[in-house]
This record gives sequence, structure tokens and C-alpha cells, in this order.
Amino acid sequence: PGGYNQEHSFVLCCHSLSSPEMDLLQLQNITKRDPAGYKEEFNLQLNRFQSLYKIFLHKPSKDYKAFSELVSYLSHVATCYPKDLATFPGQIANLLETQISLLEPELRRSLVTALILLRNRGLLPPLQLLQLAFKLFRCPDKALRTLLYNHIVADIRNVNQKAKDAKLNRALQNYMYTMIADPSDVAARKSLDVMIELYKKGVWNDAKTVNVISMACFNKNTKILVTALKFFLNTDVEPGEDEKKKKNKQAISELERSILTKRNVAKKTRAREKKFKKALKDIHKEKHEEEDKSPNWPAIELINDPQGFAERLFNFVKSTNERFEVRLMVLNLVSRLISCHSLLVLNFYPFVQRYLTSHQRHVTYLLAILAQASHELVPPDALEAVIKTLADNFINDHSTPEAMAIGLNTMRAICSRCPLAMNATLLQDLAQYKTHREKGVGQAAHALIVLFREVNPQLLIKKDRARDTVLSRAPTEYGASTAATGLEGLELLNQEDELHALEKDQRRKKKKGQDGDDDDDDEDMDGWVTASDDEDDGGWESVSEEEGMPVGSEEEEEEGEEGADDGEDDGADGAAEEAVGEWGRAG
Repeated sequence: PGGYNQEHSFVLCCHSLSSPEMDLLQLQNITKRDPAGYKEEFNLQLNRFQSLYKIFLHKPSKDYKAFSELVSYLSHVATCYPKDLATFPGQIANLLETQISLLEPELRRSLVTALILLRNRGLLPPLQLLQLAFKLFRCPDKALRTLLYNHIVADIRNVNQKAKDAKLNRALQNYMYTMIADPSDVAARKSLDVMIELYKKGVWNDAKTVNVISMACFNKNTKILVTALKFFLNTDVEPGEDEKKKKNKQAISELERSILTKRNVAKKTRAREKKFKKALKDIHKEKHEEEDKSPNWPAIELINDPQGFAERLFNFVKSTNERFEVRLMVLNLVSRLISCHSLLVLNFYPFVQRYLTSHQRHVTYLLAILAQASHELVPPDALEAVIKTLADNFINDHSTPEAMAIGLNTMRAICSRCPLAMNATLLQDLAQYKTHREKGVGQAAHALIVLFREVNPQLLIKKDRARDTVLSRAPTEYGASTAATGLEGLELLNQEDELHALEKDQRRKKKKGQDGDDDDDDEDMDGWVTASDDEDDGGWESVSEEEGMPVGSEEEEEEGEEGADDGEDDGADGAAEEAVGEWGRAG
């Protein structure tokens, strides 16, 4: 074997001048099989790499193929010679960090691929490569950023798969504070995308991650700002895109209709039927691609200082020059913070109030934001002006029926959260719209009346109250709190016990009723009474004259039955003899 190795190495050295690529691939294969036998060839390639590395470290050249092949070879055989290649990962990382902008794109990707291979084989600590990967996001190479993004997400997920690596996570999350505020907008945005993806996968779903992402809500770059807002709102649709969605749905339905029409008209063949099925399958997939658009409440709940965060966002939206759709998203986030944490941002309501006009393009979005920001801790004075503005701008004879219905429904939503914001005069005026000629307006006014029947019926006039309405119902005064006298929901258990007891009584009464019917049936027999064997009355049963004839013992009854049977038999024999005699006389 030694002679074979020497001869083969001599052949490889001869071929290295003509076809180095093929030789490196062959050498990589045989080195993995016999690392000790090919140590000299490995040392030769390692020395060659060191010389080329010094050249590229000072002045990268465009002739990079030989250097890229050497890096690939050494990264594959690194597990065979860990001591000799102990400094190899650091050299590649240093070259990328210092000369990233001067290296060719293909060389950059090959160097990053080599580092990923070394990391997967455990020859490179995860923190070192991950921090370098975040820095390389600054490179204007989209393919490289995609490669780094996929590796970061997969590596952090694999590290935390069996158990959470708290030390690594803490170090990376601290490092993310600097990356979110990085001067490079591309690096900051990709770092934000990594954190959001890890949160969605359940790897980094703690408060520290959420608070790092919350810093991006104040970024000057619009794309970073919108990405962070969409994370908290848990939606990928900005206000104003509803019309586009409707048009897309209509286009999908029209396409489906045309495909079905062609399927019914065209000649049926196997290939054509296969195409039709594939097209219908794709359309159905597009229909069911809509995800849940509910707000990301867990993320909002994990914010450390919600009051300060809401006030900062509100000051930001007042001073920013972003387009109106982005400002609406910021207002929506402030509204959800107020609703989730029951915050008091009193300047928020007058700010939204000035946009409440029926000709506003996103008026329904604004009304939803306003209703969402209402809760029982908001002072009624802060919402009275809003309700009056709604009544003046939406609920009048000059408004369209749609605007009137929207205004009434918004009032009902606000009053359901803060009933003290409504006064009796305005409510009685609004209740008169229950007889409006438009059905939507009448239903909205009736819903408002039904709400106040349950919340505060004293504000309604007598004819608007229901018969079973309890006039003593009234909302608690602002700031009043009721002390808990027991566990919430404990009365439900008592009601359940009472219900079970009532059901048992009903079953018992029903059973007694059935037994009583059976006794009545026994009494209605023809004067017969069954006597038990346990009685010691000599077999006699005393029966009154009104009930019927006296009855004898069981033995006498049995003898009487036998006598009757004998009489019947004798009568039958006599009849037979008479019949035979008549037949004989006739013969």
C-alpha cells in the first residue's frame, strides 16, 4: 500500500499542471478514505493556499478560481486534519470581513459556503459565524444575503431544537440591538426579517426579541418601519389595498368560471382533462391562501413599557412625513396598545377626531381604530366630543344611508366599551332612526336601543324600553370599582348542582307516576286479588261485599278449574256420539 500511495501521489503531482480541478476532486475523495496516506499531498495544497491567501488579503484579483477550489478542498477535508486547519476558519472569516467589497461575487459565495460547511461539521463556533453573517448583510449581493439568511434561521433553530441555548440567544439578541440601528438599511432590514422569522417559528418568542423589534417602529426607513408595524399588527395588507384584494378575488372567480366553461365545451381527452384539473387545483390553492389576520396580541403583551411606547409612537405619527397609509398603521398600533393594556393617551382621540368626515377615503379604518381604543377607564369627557362629531358628520338627513349606518354602528361599539359617554338627549334623537326607510339604518338604530336596554335603560324613553327591562340597571360611575366577594364563575357551579337535583326529582316523580298506573291496573281486575305465600291467613282473603264475591283458597280454585275441564270433555264426547248415530241412520 505504501508503494501504491507514492506512485499515485506522483501521478497526481504530474497531473496537477494540466487539470488541477480534477486532481483536487480526486484528491479530496481519496484523502477522506486514507488521511494518513495522503498527508504530504494535503500539506502541498495547504502551502499553496497560504501563499494565495496572502495575495488576496492584500489585493484581491479577478483570477479566483484556483483559490476558490483550494478553499473548497480544505473545507471538505478539514475533519481529517483538525489540528493543521485550526486557523483556517479564522482566515476565511478575516478575508470576508476585510475585503468583502473587493472580492468577486462567486468567490464571496464560495467562501461563505465553506464556512457554513465547517460550522455544520462542528469546526466553527456558532456565535462567531452568526455575527459575521449579520455583518455580511451589508454587502450589495442579493444571492449572498439569501444564503446568509437561510443559514442564520436554520442554524439558530437547530441549536435550540433540543433545548434552549440561553447563552447563545442572549449574546445574539444583545448584538441585534446594534444591527437594528445599523447605518446600512439593507443590513437592518434583513436582521429584522431574521428576528421576525425566528419569532414565528417559536425559537425566539420572548420579551427581549419583541422589544428589539419594537425599536424598528421608529426607524427612518419606510420599509423597515412598515415591516415592524406589520409584525405587531399581524397583517400584510396596508389600508387601501382592500380594493385590490376584491379585484383579485373577482379575477380568480372569472378565471375559474371560464375554465369550467371550456371544460364543458371542449372535446374531452386525457391530456386536456389533466390540464383542467391542474388549473382548478391552482385556483383553489389561491383561494385558501388567506391567513389569519388577527392582531399579534402575544407580541403586544410582551412590550416592557407599553405606556411609554404608545406615547412615543403617537408623537412619532404627529411629527412624521410618511404617507397617510403608514401613519394609519401607526395609529392602529397605538389603538391596539391602548386596548390591550387599558392605557390613557388622551390626546389620541382629538387627533383622530379631525379625520372623521364622511368623504375620508379610509374612514371605516379610522372608525375601527377609534372604537378599538375605547375602554372603561377612558374618561367620558374624552369620548363625548367624538360621539358628537360622529352624530354631526355621519348621522343627519344629508348623509347617505351607508354613512348613517356606519356612524350608528360605531357609536354602539364605543358605548358598549364606555357607556357613560352617551347622554339621554342624543340617545333619544338617535333612537328615532329605528323607523328609517332604509333597512340598514333602522337595524343599526335598533341595535343601539337594545344595547342601552341592557346597559343603562334609564336613558331611553318609555316606549323604547322592553317589558322585562329592569330600570335599576345602570353602569358604574367612572373610577368606581367593585371588590370581589368570591371566585368568578363560582355561581355557575351552584346552578349546575341545582339543575342536577331538579332533574333527579323529575325522574323520581316520573317513576312514581308509572308505579301508580300499574297499581290502578291491578285494582281494575275482575274482583281478583293476588295473595302472597307469606301471609298466614290459611289461604283466605277477606273481600268486602261491595268488591265482589268471596273467593276460596287456591286448592278449591284448582279443583273448580279441573271440574270445568272434565265437563267440557264429557260434553265433547256426547256430541261426537250423537254425530256418529245420525250418520249411521242416514246410511
